[in-house]
Amino acid sequence: MFFKLLREALKVKQVRSKILFTIFIVLVFRIGTSITVPWVNANSLNALSGLSFLNMLSLVSGNAMKNFSVFALGVSPYITASIVVQLFTNGFDAKIC
Repeated sequence: MFFKLLREALKVKQVRSKILFTIFIVLVFRIGTSITVPWVNANSLNALSGLSFLNMLSLVSGNAMKNFSVFALGVSPYITASIVVQLFTNGFDAKIC
């Protein structure tokens, strides 16, 4: 029953593209959670693995906090970079004029 429904759903191009996009995003997330942030000491991360709070965050983030992966950072680096760029552009525009 389920496979018949899935086969019928995959015949529709829009549904097929949405399912494939979802699978692609899940794969990108799983790869991103295995990439550790550069310049992080892996030995010190293993020492922190006994903390219950870190274990809870790892559980919620798909083990991203345990590895301190790129995706564990969230959107905060993007927001910080955006603020810095805006500050630099405003500062340089005032000196040029």
